[in-house]
Amino acid sequence: MAGKSLLILVILEILKVCSGKLPSIVQVCSRNDPNIDECIKNSVNKLKPYLGTGNLGDGFVVPALEPFSYEGFSINPSPSFLVKVKNASVIGASNFTIEKLRFNYNKIVLDMITLFPNLTMLGIYDMKAKISILDINGQGDLKASIVNTKMKIKITGSRYNSNNQTFIKYDKVTIKFQIGKTKVYLTNLFNGDPTLQAVGNQLVNENQDIFFEYIIPVLEKQFAKLFKDVGDAIVEKATVDELFPDT
Repeated sequence: MAGKSLLILVILEILKVCSGKLPSIVQVCSRNDPNIDECIKNSVNKLKPYLGTGNLGDGFVVPALEPFSYEGFSINPSPSFLVKVKNASVIGASNFTIEKLRFNYNKIVLDMITLFPNLTMLGIYDMKAKISILDINGQGDLKASIVNTKMKIKITGSRYNSNNQTFIKYDKVTIKFQIGKTKVYLTNLFNGDPTLQAVGNQLVNENQDIFFEYIIPVLEKQFAKLFKDVGDAIVEKATVDELFPDT
């Protein structure tokens, strides 16, 4: 009887170790599923409510999407136009809809198009720029609302062996933005003079192409790093057979 109890305990421990390689909320997809694209889409959608905090449960923690903080950047198209932004962050990255998804199991390539209804970019700016005939100066808060942004995401991975088991790693994530309607608001332009600040913000929004020409590549790079880090954190301990069982 004691031997039987010991055997049960051993089996339970084995199951505990195996089940701990993936968060329980992750829906695995059979590599032979003819609808594997739809299965992966459902799996991502089940993860969405947890991506904001990054706490997937079962002791799994991944980089949080809310807020998503990243390095600052500069906008310097000419000697008379310089904007520096620090303490940058984005709100709304966990709220997205998958419009299209395609996965190639053999090549480990995922192509996806997602829609982000509302992204809000925040930061602290320092601006010295000449727009039209007006010299615009100020230091304060930056807030940019970006509505209906589409991201074309391509994730490429590869298999590698460790301890006689096969795992997956993500080698590269590339992202291309297609932004919709945008609006930028800067506080404390012209030392907070309400009339000049309104004029300055109007000119900034009339010349948004200057801003977003520099901002978009930064966001693409930072989102690509974020998504790669999140993906790696989820799959790093699970084998290929556990992620995509042969059933």
